[in-house]
Amino acid sequence: RDIGLENATTCEVFDFSTNAWRYVTPAAPYRIAGCADPAYVDGSLHWFTGCEETQVLSLDLHTEEFKVIAKAPFSANPHRKDNNPYEIVMCNLDNRLCVSEKTWSNQVIWSFNSGNKTLDKMCSIDLDI
Repeated sequence: RDIGLENATTCEVFDFSTNAWRYVTPAAPYRIAGCADPAYVDGSLHWFTGCEETQVLSLDLHTEEFKVIAKAPFSANPHRKDNNPYEIVMCNLDNRLCVSEKTWSNQVIWSFNSGNKTLDKMCSIDLDI
């Protein structure tokens, strides 16, 4: 259905009290990138934005509100300029939002720091060894 948000990501939730689907309003402030599945951590779903500057967008499932929680220190764009193979996965690691960023020779694990709202590098693995 078109609700006038052709360049935005819309979201519907199933309301068990009315037994019907309804739109979450307001809609997500940025388009969600299609390159990775969301991760569920601590009551929220998390995605990357499809912006030029990648951000982490969250949907709190209790309040049904979208918000940007961090800017990513990397690009989640699968069409990178260097044309190297690239894989990025968002996941729940020990109830903490984490990201695995894998290039042809290196894998970096990032962890969300809720105190300062950043993704901090946990480790870097050289895959050429």
